Amino acid sequence: MNINDAARKMAMAIKQSDEYKNYKIKHDNAFKSSESKKMIVDYRNKMTSMQKKYYDGAQIDESAVKRIKELENILMSNKTTKEFFEAEAKVTELINSAYNVIYNDVYIK
Repeated sequence: MNINDAARKMAMAIKQSDEYKNYKIKHDNAFKSSESKKMIVDYRNKMTSMQKKYYDGAQIDESAVKRIKELENILMSNKTTKEFFEAEAKVTELINSAYNVIYNDVYIK
């Protein structure tokens, strides 16, 4: 069996899961509003930038951390965006669980 074919089957199984179906609904709801979409994208961009600086060993500006936390608080106080992030976390857990099964089965101890 081709590994990529197996991975595509796994992706299809994930897309058929209740977690993914709920995530898709919550994603669509959150991204209907251009304001919510802008805040989510802005939050992710700021988080990615801060993580890159951290991994590069650069100094993290406390004011940048504060702005990200403020944006996170705004996103989490909004029911639609909060539900989106919660649903996304559940799909991420599902994918990580599949990764762990694969890793544990192929890792040479």
